[in-house]
Amino acid sequence: MLKIITSIIEKYLLPITLIILLSIPLLHMLTDTKTSNFPDDFLGRDYLVSKVNGFRYFVIKDRVYEQMLSDTKGWFMLTDQTSMNNYQNSDLFSPEELEYVGNKLSYLCDFTTKYDIDLIFIVPPNKNTIYPEYLPTEIIKLNQKSRLDQVIEIWKETDRCNMLDLRKVLIESKSFSQLYFSTDTHWNDNGVFIAHKELTKILAQKYPSVHEPSLDDYIVEDKKYRGDLIGRNFGQINTSEIAPFYSPIADTGYFLITSVGVWGLEVNESYNVNADLPSVIVYRDSFFTSWVPFLAQTFREAHYYWTYVIDPNRIAGQDPDV
Repeated sequence: MLKIITSIIEKYLLPITLIILLSIPLLHMLTDTKTSNFPDDFLGRDYLVSKVNGFRYFVIKDRVYEQMLSDTKGWFMLTDQTSMNNYQNSDLFSPEELEYVGNKLSYLCDFTTKYDIDLIFIVPPNKNTIYPEYLPTEIIKLNQKSRLDQVIEIWKETDRCNMLDLRKVLIESKSFSQLYFSTDTHWNDNGVFIAHKELTKILAQKYPSVHEPSLDDYIVEDKKYRGDLIGRNFGQINTSEIAPFYSPIADTGYFLITSVGVWGLEVNESYNVNADLPSVIVYRDSFFTSWVPFLAQTFREAHYYWTYVIDPNRIAGQDPDV
């Protein structure tokens, strides 16, 4: 039986695998593009990338890919230029850039204060910042100070304008539970829960109706999950992880609406029946996707705009509390 299996592998599997492996560099030359960025209509694009990287990952145990690294425990780390610059602190703000950022933040603080609105500025940490142990020791920090550290130094804290730096609490908490997906660039619900607790601590000082959440408020269910690092834009590797997902035990009385606004801008809205809660406008990036259900339990009305362009007219028109 063993001889038959060996014969089949030698006769069919190895030649097919070899053809696939040889085809990728050839296609790279013909299309003059990266293998993971073949046009969407490229015939067999997903199949080729998936099979080659699957062979590399499962069979020959390759750990270095185009824009990511992996380890034997199933952790994948983004290593594109931007992520590495941020991790190594190799691209700090120039004095001119830092002054520009400071002026922007000062204007936003002055504007929201004028309209009696609280401002909370949050920069969710990258996965590489919280879990540097999954990067090779050869990748070292070139500066101990980061761009966020630079911004904190010029940040002007006021009674109405707060900055929430989550790095310390996340690093301290990671010894108790996994806070980021192993197959994704983002935090999981454990990480979001920690961040949300820190946010509610700030809110509760001004809004007595806001309560700091407890783990007892949620049902935590482990589910199979495939993150963005093993998806179409990166490895297309056929693996997954088991990750925690939180569901509130009590009926929190909210519902969510998702729509597409002007210029394809994704807009999420949430409404809560508890009229005593504050209202909020959130300018967000992808880290807030899994945070939205938690925020919907904390605000009576919330509007989430996935854009980096903050519109003062929209803020003044909607007149949120935060």
